[in-house]
Amino acid sequence: MCTAMPIPHAPRPAEAGLDLALPAAPAPQTAPPEIPTDRLIVKYRSGAVIRGGALAVEQQMQALSFVAGVRLVYGRALSGDAQVLRLPGRLPPSEVALIARRLTALPEVEFAEPDRILLPLLNPNDPNYASQWHYFEPYGINAPLAWDITTGASGIRIAVIDTGITDHSDLAGRWVGGYDFVTHVATANDGNGRDSDPHDPGDWITPASIAASQGSSTPAQGSVSVPQPGWAAPK
Repeated sequence: MCTAMPIPHAPRPAEAGLDLALPAAPAPQTAPPEIPTDRLIVKYRSGAVIRGGALAVEQQMQALSFVAGVRLVYGRALSGDAQVLRLPGRLPPSEVALIARRLTALPEVEFAEPDRILLPLLNPNDPNYASQWHYFEPYGINAPLAWDITTGASGIRIAVIDTGITDHSDLAGRWVGGYDFVTHVATANDGNGRDSDPHDPGDWITPASIAASQGSSTPAQGSVSVPQPGWAAPK
């Protein structure tokens, strides 16, 4: 089906029986210099948080500031009992990381880290980027060229080939069209063949479906995320 879902890993041309030389992938972009930050994220152990009246919080900040070597000011609470603390000004991330290590050495602190400001890259710096042959020419979709044109314009539509979609909140109002290309009714699991409904009912199979498949070795089961041992699609 043509849907708005992630594409599973595609076989390399050699795996598909094609004796083709793969092109060299573009070199990943070097990560840009990190932007100075004036904030730290700190979490105390055992769910403890920085709390109490203004005087108690100020006393806690004085204790942390003494260890950090710089004046720290309480910022705000985060989910998971972490806290945002502010530095006197923006510092290079390497210096903020050093301050964070000093705080992490305290027995009551579970972790401390710089609140980093990150920027997007058109070409990812993932070490496995070069292995994703389907992004590049001549056998792939030449995605890097598209990334240089736009990175998320609302007027652009993307076609994704996958098993289908479900009515998940992440997709609400974010997909249009779609098509079910599965002709085998038992495999489609939706009671019909090709149609314009891209929804995926799941890979469940009932005893009645097994009987209709005339000898399928598929066990009766609910939907699963990965094929189970002994799974065999109806012929």
